[in-house]
Amino acid sequence: MDKSLIAELWEYFVDKYFTVNVPYLENYTIGSGSLVSLRGIILGLAAGIIVASVFSVYNKRYIGDFVRKLIREECFDKDSAKTLAELGYLKSAGIRGAIKSGGTLSRWVRCVEEDAFLLELDEAKKTFDELHKNDVNKPKFKELEF
Repeated sequence: MDKSLIAELWEYFVDKYFTVNVPYLENYTIGSGSLVSLRGIILGLAAGIIVASVFSVYNKRYIGDFVRKLIREECFDKDSAKTLAELGYLKSAGIRGAIKSGGTLSRWVRCVEEDAFLLELDEAKKTFDELHKNDVNKPKFKELEF
């Protein structure tokens, strides 16, 4: 019975890359269980390298393009700040996720509106605490999300 092309390629690939032939080590034996483990380790390392490569390319090309555009547009302070729409990244979920609090770029790229909102929220919390500092059953301050 003839094998399909895929079956022949798979057999060749397994024989070529996953078959261990060590004729010079006569006392060293590798059982089938060891080969399965070795095969899993090799495939796991290969998958890890591929995933790391994809993330590296994403950070370099996608996030890096955004940072380079910020530098080209000279958005270095509040006065020269631009919106995501002005930069052309309004609908970009990846950039929005990188900029938001806890994101990759949140330490270096700041949202001017969010900073102003957080300052107003801090002031509102201070006035709330002042109003209710003598209350026995002090209500909780409801913080709004930006």
